[in-house]
Amino acid sequence: MRFELMTHMTITECHKALQERLQTSRQIEGWSDKNGTFSLTMSSKVARVFSRKTRLQGHMKRDKGVTTINGYVPDGVAPRQRAFIIVGMVLAGFFLIISGNGLPGIITIVVAPVFLIPLAGDYTNSDVLLREVRRTLRAREGTPPKPAAKKPPQPMSSKFPTSRPATTQTRKPYSGTTTQGRKSSSGSSSRSTPRR
Repeated sequence: MRFELMTHMTITECHKALQERLQTSRQIEGWSDKNGTFSLTMSSKVARVFSRKTRLQGHMKRDKGVTTINGYVPDGVAPRQRAFIIVGMVLAGFFLIISGNGLPGIITIVVAPVFLIPLAGDYTNSDVLLREVRRTLRAREGTPPKPAAKKPPQPMSSKFPTSRPATTQTRKPYSGTTTQGRKSSSGSSSRSTPRR
C-alpha cells in the first residue's frame, strides 16, 4: 500500500524525531538519514506461533513550507477477507481432489493456512507502523493545519498604582455676612464690658 502524508516539520526535525523514537522503542527498528529517506520494521506473532516482519519505507521532501512523506508498506488483508480467501483455497483443493488431481488439491489445502501468515501479520504491523509515523512526525493525509502562533507575554498589571494622582484642594471663601457677623459680635462684647 502506498501512502502520502504531510507535516509542517522540516526534514531535519523529522530525522531527529525518528532517531529519538527508534532509540526509545523496543518494538520498532529501522534507520533514518538526513536526506529524508527512512525505513521502519516491526515483527509480530501470527497464531501465537509464526513471526511476521513488515517493513515500511518512506522518503520526505520539502516544498512551500510543507514536508511531504511518500512511502510504501505491505498492508495485508482484513480478517473477514482472509476468511474468504482461505475458504476459497480449501474448496478449490477439494475440487481438484474430486476431479482426479489429488496432488495439486492436497498442496492447495496445505498452503492455505501458510498463506494466512503474511496476510495477517502485514495487516497488523502496517497499521502500527503508519500510526507511529503519523504521531512521531505529526503528519496526516492532506495539508496539515498550521501550528498556532505563540502569543507574546503580556506585562503584569499591578493592583496598586505606582503614583497617586494629583489632587487640588480649593478653599471656600468666607462670605461677607460671616465676616461682618464676627466683627459686630467682637465689637458688642468690647462695649458691654464696664470700665473700672
